Amino acid sequence: MKNALMRLAELLLGFVLLVAGAANVGAGSVGDDGRVQGKVDAPLTLIEYSDFTCGYCMKFFKETLPRLQATYIDTGKIKFVYRDYPRADRGVGVEAAVAARCAGAQGRYWAMHDRLFGEGSRLNSGSFKSVAKALGLDQGEFGKCFDERRHLESIFQDRREANRW
Repeated sequence: MKNALMRLAELLLGFVLLVAGAANVGAGSVGDDGRVQGKVDAPLTLIEYSDFTCGYCMKFFKETLPRLQATYIDTGKIKFVYRDYPRADRGVGVEAAVAARCAGAQGRYWAMHDRLFGEGSRLNSGSFKSVAKALGLDQGEFGKCFDERRHLESIFQDRREANRW
């Protein structure tokens, strides 16, 4: 187990937290709100705090996460939890987090997450509704959720949680 954890530690590039005993996370609940992948009872929980506009976070998404997915998440060794960590209080990073949460309200969090990281530096305020349309989301519901910034408080709660760690 120690060698496997060392290999895992070598893979991690972004701001992530590996927690043994998921029930004892401490800073916040790790319930499945659509931003969790892997077995619910995995022995370890990996929490990523991330910003859709962060270059290192994109590098983690493109290079490290696929390896973690194949080796640890898909095999039930780790539960992976995504948490928002917008670096600014407003702007495209916050809007991207809102868009992902609004997609999650329609059961498509990971599809939006992957698309946003795939867009990378091309993200802009006008792109989120067209991405939602491309993903087949209900446009009226998504637009209302996005325009009202329904998940804004929860997004900043994630950031406060990370800062407590």
